[in-house]
Amino acid sequence: MIKVVGINNKDVHFNITYIEEVKTYNITTEFMSDECVNYRVEQSNMIWLNHEGAIAEIESIYPKIVQKECCYFAKQVKFLSGSPRLHIISIADDFCIQHAQNKFTMWFAKEKIIDVHLQSENIDFYIGKDELLGIHCRKIKVII
Repeated sequence: MIKVVGINNKDVHFNITYIEEVKTYNITTEFMSDECVNYRVEQSNMIWLNHEGAIAEIESIYPKIVQKECCYFAKQVKFLSGSPRLHIISIADDFCIQHAQNKFTMWFAKEKIIDVHLQSENIDFYIGKDELLGIHCRKIKVII
């Protein structure tokens, strides 16, 4: 479980890439430094967080790919701007990626309800009951 412990209202630039040859998905930010702590989220997926819980990097190598959304939107969803501050409680056994042209969604849970949609420049965070359920990445750079 990845718990959302707060929201960072500062503008954060997310660099999003997909390396086709090695099936690697990356999200990086300016928060990456030697002081960041890395967490294994699943077998081939890592998250680095800074001391405040802000995402520094997420890397997924050869993840499980799915065709459909893994979680569902509530009838009423709260829309906010910013990026989450996180606390990793346990690994995500259900991690997978839903890939489409020029975008992808990293899913950290299955069959849960999304009640908060946190939007940033080119990325959306799907949250349900203070748990990070998914990250939807738009405008990705594909490296062949």
